[in-house]
Amino acid sequence: MKTTVRCLVSLFVAASLLAVGLPLPTAPVHAQTITVDGNPAEWDPTGWAMNPPSNINTGHLGRDSSNNGQYIWTDRSGDHRLDGDDPDSNYDLTEFRVTGDSNNLYFLIRLSDITDTSRPYIGIAVDTTLDSNGQNWFGDLADTQVSSSALWEREIVVNLNKTGYYDPGWTWTGAGSSYISADNDAIEISMPWSALGVTLPARLRFTVLIAQHDGSGGVRDVGYADALDALTWAGGTGGSTWPDEINTGDDRIDYYFDVWFASGGNPYSPLLITEVYYDPAGAEPDREWIQIVNVSGVSISLSGYKIGDEETKGGTGEAMKQFPGGSIADRDSVVIANRATAFNELGYGCPPDYELNDTDSTPDMTNYATWTNGTTLALSNTADEVLLLDERDTVIDVVVYEGGSYPGVNAHSGASEGNTLERSFSPTGPHDTNDCAADLQVVSGGGTPCNTPTLIILASFNATAFEGGVRVEWQTLSEFDTAGFNVYRSNAAYGQYVRINTALIQAQGGPTWGATYTFDDTDVVPDINYYYRLEDVDIHGQGTMHGAVWCLAGVTVERYDGPQPGRQVGNR
Repeated sequence: MKTTVRCLVSLFVAASLLAVGLPLPTAPVHAQTITVDGNPAEWDPTGWAMNPPSNINTGHLGRDSSNNGQYIWTDRSGDHRLDGDDPDSNYDLTEFRVTGDSNNLYFLIRLSDITDTSRPYIGIAVDTTLDSNGQNWFGDLADTQVSSSALWEREIVVNLNKTGYYDPGWTWTGAGSSYISADNDAIEISMPWSALGVTLPARLRFTVLIAQHDGSGGVRDVGYADALDALTWAGGTGGSTWPDEINTGDDRIDYYFDVWFASGGNPYSPLLITEVYYDPAGAEPDREWIQIVNVSGVSISLSGYKIGDEETKGGTGEAMKQFPGGSIADRDSVVIANRATAFNELGYGCPPDYELNDTDSTPDMTNYATWTNGTTLALSNTADEVLLLDERDTVIDVVVYEGGSYPGVNAHSGASEGNTLERSFSPTGPHDTNDCAADLQVVSGGGTPCNTPTLIILASFNATAFEGGVRVEWQTLSEFDTAGFNVYRSNAAYGQYVRINTALIQAQGGPTWGATYTFDDTDVVPDINYYYRLEDVDIHGQGTMHGAVWCLAGVTVERYDGPQPGRQVGNR
């Protein structure tokens, strides 16, 4: 006779956190696999459109309803250098995209009009260490440098003759794949993470050069720097002169941009807008405030980050404000109040971290004139947006409400007076998509700006019988500084629990994504009660126990021990 053991316990942590208004860790991050065939259609996956920025010479982080992420840059058309062989449209960059999956990093480059697939030469310098080491020159005698802040460990090179990379010592390695399509005026590139020497998750820095292929795998010499176009802030409207995209004093492309990649290779935003109080009860705009949270896994300096409601670069009237300095720890949040005194009058019990318009000791945000000449950040009660920009002016997060607009983003219908819009997360629902109606929830009573972000790492914990043993399974939502897991078993509910795994079960998740784990206990005897507990162990050796379930051969028992938070970090 076959005897089975079956048991189950689930921890419903997400519903508990939502009930108290705490920002949850993000759900497991998906990734997007690209087929390198020169057809860019799959870069706009079914769900929410990955619209490029309408702002020229600007990048943003786009995300769809399946949590696919892309970095997308819109380059000014017609701003290329006219020293290449005609037609020069073969070198005119108009759009640049980056995404990834667990195996590869992918690029999409759109040029104005590819009439000859032998003409374009693409150089992508990748700084994988973000330190002062690395190579400063592009390869193939391109006579062009990168910024001293973007020295590279790999330069990806693509032309009709070759696809691969240089290392800083100029060793060439053929790797990855590419496709240059004249029909679609597009170039697609795939490069393995292993070829780049990158272990996910990672933050990478990119500098992009467009040149003319010399026909033998190198760059055609056109005098001083050989770049014909580049991904930069600068750029004119085209014509017979080369715009100031390269510093001719040292032949350097000064502009670079950063992308954060999760464990699955998916681009994500390291900082998120978590709550917006745009229609406060009482004095406006004095009582308005915005909260952001760090989900990157590391502390981030806020120097160079900006927040504001001007959606158009070069716009007027609305404002973009820059942080004066400071940092935000992982899982911590900061609050930007319009006026600190008005915020404190609301009785939240915590002061704001920054302010827009006051004269007390709270650090003041400063005007960011590079983006807009507007100086007053006062959120509209209808049809407005809140944009978060990183150090390179990439738009990394956007909240749109009540008829506001931003490319590819669906607006939330809004909150009534005295209520806030707060980002919501669940184990299965969207967490950071381009659909604000799904990402945001209305919180009544003036919101919850004084949250202490709590790290909840365990979403479910189950044990199910199979012939010859018990399969212990668990799923995490988020893992901060987690080294791994141990499974403990006892023959009594309050007895001594003994670890039954011989080696630590290595962690697979991270700060903004989770993982699913399985452990088989084959030392099972029929008609014996078994009790299981799960321990997560952080990188400092500290353990936290979760769950308890008892099992009897041939009997199924369900037991709910209530929500069990993991380690808490990020005190305010």
